[in-house]
Amino acid sequence: MSWRIQTISNPPQFDDEVKTFAKEHALAEALKQAVDFNDVAPDCIDRLGQKWRDHCLGIRRMIGNCSNEQFDHLLVLAWRVNRFAHHYEAALISRTLELSGKEPSELEKELSTAKGCQKHYECGVLIAQHYTTIIGTKEMLQGTCLTSFPGTGIILKALSFDCAMQAALCLPDNIEKALDWLADSVAANDLALQGMLQVSNFFNRKAERATNGKAGAQIRHAKTRELKEWTLQKYKAKTWKSANQAASELMSEVLEYSQKIGANLSKSNAQRTIAEWIRKSA
Repeated sequence: MSWRIQTISNPPQFDDEVKTFAKEHALAEALKQAVDFNDVAPDCIDRLGQKWRDHCLGIRRMIGNCSNEQFDHLLVLAWRVNRFAHHYEAALISRTLELSGKEPSELEKELSTAKGCQKHYECGVLIAQHYTTIIGTKEMLQGTCLTSFPGTGIILKALSFDCAMQAALCLPDNIEKALDWLADSVAANDLALQGMLQVSNFFNRKAERATNGKAGAQIRHAKTRELKEWTLQKYKAKTWKSANQAASELMSEVLEYSQKIGANLSKSNAQRTIAEWIRKSA
């Protein structure tokens, strides 16, 4: 099942020319993140305290078995994906406004920039919206040891980890900025968990529907068979000129009996259904 968290009601539709433009622009911006890393003290996360260190270790374990190099490159990809998503959304809006010639609202002006999207959307939301577009852009993997895109939940977890690292690097000099990064870390992690729960619930409901649907279908078919037999008994009790005449005159009684036993015969199709039963019984 593809990951799809519906975060925007009635999202705007964009034509192919706008999407192509936005994708090229977003890719160029995303690839500004190089693969080489600055030296970071391994214990810098300790600046956030025990609970945040445990949180980050939990993310590392959840992502699974991978080498330190793979994990580092996953963090690079998470940064690129997040940057791509903000620039892609902004370019979609700015290009559409440009082609329409309409005067943008103040909100539209803000959302036509990556910084504006970053301000108005919680961290990870646009990744969830645009990940199907992102995974079709293999250039995003260049320079990394990754050969394919991870699942959306993994990329959001990696983004949460990276945001926590960024928060640690802000301390002790910029507490306000550190708190902003931690808020982003929480948002990305919550979105990852939300999506994982949706996927789990989807498969659980699918299995439940398969079981209940079979039983429900058997019950519905039994009710219909009972109604059909009752109708044919009514038909055989009298003489009729045609199946249509019988169906027309029996319809009100059949509908009443249908409601009584829960057969749910549709009033709009009742006469036609009765006539078919009669013809096939002849």
